[in-house]
Amino acid sequence: MTISLTADERKALEKQIRQTKGRKQADSAAVVLYKAAGHSHTFIAQLLQLGRNQITQLLSRYRQGGLQALLRADNYHGSSPKLTPAQQQALKIELKTKIYATAFQVIAWVEKQWGVSYELSAMHKLLKRLGFSYKKNRLVPSKADPVLQYLFVRWFEWFCARLGPDDRLYFGDAVHFKHNAEAGYAWSELGEPHHIPAILAGNVTMSWGLIVSKPMNTSFC
Repeated sequence: MTISLTADERKALEKQIRQTKGRKQADSAAVVLYKAAGHSHTFIAQLLQLGRNQITQLLSRYRQGGLQALLRADNYHGSSPKLTPAQQQALKIELKTKIYATAFQVIAWVEKQWGVSYELSAMHKLLKRLGFSYKKNRLVPSKADPVLQYLFVRWFEWFCARLGPDDRLYFGDAVHFKHNAEAGYAWSELGEPHHIPAILAGNVTMSWGLIVSKPMNTSFC
């Protein structure tokens, strides 16, 4: 399909591109200009990130009705979503409260919950439509509980006060081969990455050493 433009038609298309606020309408006008310049459907599709069939439809529309037909609103509304609004809301809550490192994990959860199957590309589109993106999690410093710290100090003072002159205290110091958390990537709400504590409690690998010392006259003992 070839397109020939008069000087006035070219000016009208260029004016439309300059003045329009909608990218879709600007791209539609650009398709005609690029085709008139002799570029292929494939080149235009790659340049404007459009499908080749869409390029053909836009050019046919322009040849049939000019600029007015080119810019008219499409009647295509897409297919119906697989998940109901309530299910989509439940999925958003799940993604906000738990970490899903891959879209495959989300697909598995959706299929387990509602028996609905998704292809990977379709799940990517759904997640983006729901306002989620694949980004790096954010490490945040772990905060000690001041109440527990106070209770421990009181207990330690009580314990030291009851030590005999020949008693010994044994202190253990942990060496962590791999203790700090890694941020990693996950699907999270736009502008709200998951927060991961910088130091995780629980199952960690440690190497212990012991120091033997006598109770000293300190604020604790």
